[in-house]
Amino acid sequence: TPNITPWPTASDITYGQTLSESILSGGSASVPGIFSFDTPGFAPDAGVYSADITFTPDDISNYNLVSGTVDVTVNKADQTIDWEQDLTGLNIGQIITLTASASSGLDVSYISDNTDVALISGDQLEIVGLGTAVITASQEGNENYNPAPNVQISVDILSSVFELENKVGIYPIPATDYIYVESNVGKVISYLIYNNKGQIVIYDNNVHSKDFKIQISKLTVGVYTLRLKSKEGIITKSFMKL
Repeated sequence: TPNITPWPTASDITYGQTLSESILSGGSASVPGIFSFDTPGFAPDAGVYSADITFTPDDISNYNLVSGTVDVTVNKADQTIDWEQDLTGLNIGQIITLTASASSGLDVSYISDNTDVALISGDQLEIVGLGTAVITASQEGNENYNPAPNVQISVDILSSVFELENKVGIYPIPATDYIYVESNVGKVISYLIYNNKGQIVIYDNNVHSKDFKIQISKLTVGVYTLRLKSKEGIITKSFMKL
């Protein structure tokens, strides 16, 4: 029986790797031979794993095999979160299933930083109010995986089109020389007017006012569409020019 002094040490591996990817080094025996893992295809959990190894002499006709163990440090594996879900265009009352997934296969959890806008229950997102909420997807890891970097998606909930249109008034209708705009959704940033052929006939990109008037005296008789832009969204109104 060969004398083994010392037994080899094993290099670190990462969870998911097999023992064959750990390198045995530093062992010495009284006769030539090799050290090898008994189960090289085994992938141990993270931590310190006591692996069975065997010294096999080159001259197996005259020398016995010698069994031993070596500690293998198995490091936790990294993981990532994949989440490219489109959360635009949502309205109050909608419930959405969130679809983030972790490369580890572990469950992803979610949290909302503004529960006045968005509530989270498991993987269900419920829109409850106007404003902005940041939804964070996370995976804290376990005994084999490190925590994943968080992924965030911002949800901007504006008033519905119906609500916005009810908050903006234009008069008189029909109009001859001017139309007057009264806004209850904050300042209008810009507006444009287009005809029934979709051609823009009047526009102003620097309004920044809640109440203002638009001169339409040069327009021909017909039906036109006024498109207003505010911080809360886009409002569209139709009017007739006489």
